[in-house]
Amino acid sequence: MRKPISVKPVIDRLLTFILSIVVILSLILSGMIWAGTPFHMSSNRLGFFTTPNYGHTSPTNVVFQPQSIYYWTGDNQLYRVGSNPSLNTMVMNALGNVQILPGRFLPSSSYQQFPLHGPYVRLNFGDSILTNAMMGMLFAAIPSKLPPVIDGSLYLSTMNHHEILSYRTTKQRIYKANLLVPKGFYTSLHRPSFAIPYVQIPLLHGVISLPYTAITMKLEERAIVKPKVVHLLNAYFSDPSLLQTRTFANGVKWYTDGFHSVIERQSPYGEQITYQSPSGYVSHLPVNEADAINTAVNFVNDHGGFTGQVSLRIISSFQQAAPITVALQQVIDGWSVFGSFSRQVVTIQNNAVISMQTPLSYMGSIIDEQTVTILSGTSFLHHLTNKQLDQVTSIAIGYGTKVTNFGTLQLIPVYQVMYGANHVVYYDAHTGEIFNDVGM
Repeated sequence: MRKPISVKPVIDRLLTFILSIVVILSLILSGMIWAGTPFHMSSNRLGFFTTPNYGHTSPTNVVFQPQSIYYWTGDNQLYRVGSNPSLNTMVMNALGNVQILPGRFLPSSSYQQFPLHGPYVRLNFGDSILTNAMMGMLFAAIPSKLPPVIDGSLYLSTMNHHEILSYRTTKQRIYKANLLVPKGFYTSLHRPSFAIPYVQIPLLHGVISLPYTAITMKLEERAIVKPKVVHLLNAYFSDPSLLQTRTFANGVKWYTDGFHSVIERQSPYGEQITYQSPSGYVSHLPVNEADAINTAVNFVNDHGGFTGQVSLRIISSFQQAAPITVALQQVIDGWSVFGSFSRQVVTIQNNAVISMQTPLSYMGSIIDEQTVTILSGTSFLHHLTNKQLDQVTSIAIGYGTKVTNFGTLQLIPVYQVMYGANHVVYYDAHTGEIFNDVGM
């Protein structure tokens, strides 16, 4: 009797053949993926290629802080502290527990006499216009119709055992409101020992505050770190495989995926880029400066990060759905670093970033450091003619930048003088001579 033919060996051989084909296809596909993905990309977020930041990330409440704090004792003594992380954090935490009560406008005649008599603490947020949304970021609670702060300065004082907030508003008016503060609130507002004595000097266009005596500042030489645009492009495009590049005769490079674009230019400090995008995905959204600040800070965090301490300035147009521009200026030891080398400018519309101008180069390690004595406020003014003094609208101290022959960066203390509405001249704070350098 003939034995039946077993089909199991045939099935086993067929399955082995199919499995071999699957393994070969798997190896081929793995090789294609490995070879087709650039080594500096990672896909830790679905559908998005990322590149490691060269800087650090910062939360919004660290970036949006006072640029300086002034302490007026009420007996002709004024002191200043520049942007100080530990002091700012303490002050901002204190404000976060304060409630602004409904206030009142003072007569227009009081505008010229402002600030009013008596001791006060002035929180200086630069010349930012502080709207309701921004005041809501600073305080625990605010009135529903709080008028905007026109020059970024908030004055905190005590009168008849009541804590008072005062500031300038639009239409040449002063606004005052009582505050509900927690116990021990003013402990955080005590003048620190390292505050610098200042003097108020009346000029034709207003009163300016400058150092009372000669002070010392650092004079540093630092390395310049120059990241490359090609290492960061992935962060600007959702699908880098669609990227197209065009190079122009003047050395400008243009990268685009058909929707966003990055323009690369050369400067004495290294590469600078301009990111551009359509005006967001949702149109006609109401203007909200708090959202704009968060959007700008998060965008910088995701596109290179911050390379030092920065101070924020926001420009609001008060027009519905109009773009909002946020400027982020680097700060060293409480003094702004002037010039384009240390400034990022982000424009937001419809809660989306539509442009960012930023230098890729940044200050690296300190090569050399020394101290230099700068002119007092009155001594510096002696270097200006009477005609120049009559045109001065503001004066600030900070650092100017200069590239050496060795490719390093010098940080030099300077006086920044604003003449009229927008004419700026820099002066060496040690000699009083005009300071000229590219990028300023």
